[in-house]
Amino acid sequence: MTLTAIHLSASVGQNQSPIRSSEGRSDELRSLRWYQNEGLEKFRGKRHAFFAMEMRLGKTLTAIRWILTQDARHVLIVAPKTVLTAWEEELSTEGLDYINLTTLKGGIPARVPHIENPSNRFLLINYESIPRMTLVLNGCDAIIADEITKIKNFKSKSTQVLLRWAKRAKYSAGLSGQPAPESWEEIWTQMAFSYGGEWMGEKKFWPWKMRYFKQHGFDWVVLPNKVQTLKAQFHNDAYVITRADAGLANEKIYEKIVGELSDEERSIYKGIEKTWTHPSGDETKFAMVVAGWYRRITSGVLLPGMMCWKYEEIIRLITTDLKNSSIVIWCSFRQELYLLWQLMKERKISATWMSGATSYQDRQSRIKAFQQGKRRIFLVQVDCGQFGIDLSTADTCIYASSPWSYEKRAQSEDRIFKVGKTSSLLVVDLVTKNTIDETVMESLKCKNSSAKFLLQKLGIKEPKGRKDYP
Repeated sequence: MTLTAIHLSASVGQNQSPIRSSEGRSDELRSLRWYQNEGLEKFRGKRHAFFAMEMRLGKTLTAIRWILTQDARHVLIVAPKTVLTAWEEELSTEGLDYINLTTLKGGIPARVPHIENPSNRFLLINYESIPRMTLVLNGCDAIIADEITKIKNFKSKSTQVLLRWAKRAKYSAGLSGQPAPESWEEIWTQMAFSYGGEWMGEKKFWPWKMRYFKQHGFDWVVLPNKVQTLKAQFHNDAYVITRADAGLANEKIYEKIVGELSDEERSIYKGIEKTWTHPSGDETKFAMVVAGWYRRITSGVLLPGMMCWKYEEIIRLITTDLKNSSIVIWCSFRQELYLLWQLMKERKISATWMSGATSYQDRQSRIKAFQQGKRRIFLVQVDCGQFGIDLSTADTCIYASSPWSYEKRAQSEDRIFKVGKTSSLLVVDLVTKNTIDETVMESLKCKNSSAKFLLQKLGIKEPKGRKDYP
């Protein structure tokens, strides 16, 4: 049996070949896979769309192609902060001269000039900013909500704003990484947004809910004779596909999710870069120590109380897009593992862990619990989990901080993906923009495990006046 690997970043789609125009211009489009074309054709010529495509099937690219077939002049993209970067890269990778995009950042005064600029065809904004931008963004004639499961409570201010925007916009679309709805009770809000403010003939939530649900104690459940009706309508109005449906079995599928340091973290990062001095005042003369400090910043463990963007993103992934997945999360640092474990414990997420401090007996019992499905998440420190263990129950692994050694990386992946595995393996890398994380990924891509290579690529330079550089 041949095992293959598909290398796809969250934004680039490296194995999709471009289609060049006959004039040889710079505006070129990447070819779509058959299932992306199928999704595009389902909604071609239609004002509304809903792409329920499992993670790594290219729903972002498919949505971009759909909106480009319309006559939309100003397109608003709403997404979580960590997903905005993927949209930036996807739109930039299209290579079209007429795609001008702006990510709205800062306060309203800083955003208004970009919003009012007619040349900005695509405006990108995160969900958290929606309540503050109620009146400013009324001029957009198309709106796309990515990770639409963020739209849950129909009473919330953000949801009400989004529904108003969707009613006013000529075009609207929703994107979800979950082929099966997370909650049938919440699906009306998401579909109503995507379909201009109404779904299944209802413009308001409660009349729809009363028709298809009944109260059972403190909960609401779908009426038994209405379940198939809801499912059929959802599949009729959404393009639904899983990785298995797409034929991506027995393969490794790679995704890169990019985030950014906070202003405080970036300041610390630059300070170390200039002076080779830890925030505590400790100095070093060794480049690898500096690299280690960089890695601890991007992992959120350099200083007590740090909480980098990766923790929030991991919790989001395992509770939304990967809600039904069995997941191994690889951590380079023990503190990083413990912080994630604590966050999951607080949220009552079924998880276990293994670090260098875990006894042999505990390791075996925790591996067994994970393999038997008694725990859904397994947090593992890379240095103690790369050899001699079987984690093949997992269908997903997330690298909170990838090892820079190619051998360690390959060994850790092989704990999950081995000959005879019939399902695909989704490999997710969390990478902090403009940091050592990007250098580590380049090192792995080149399959070069030497520390010298890493430091050369990182470009660590001796601070001025330092005489003891080795």
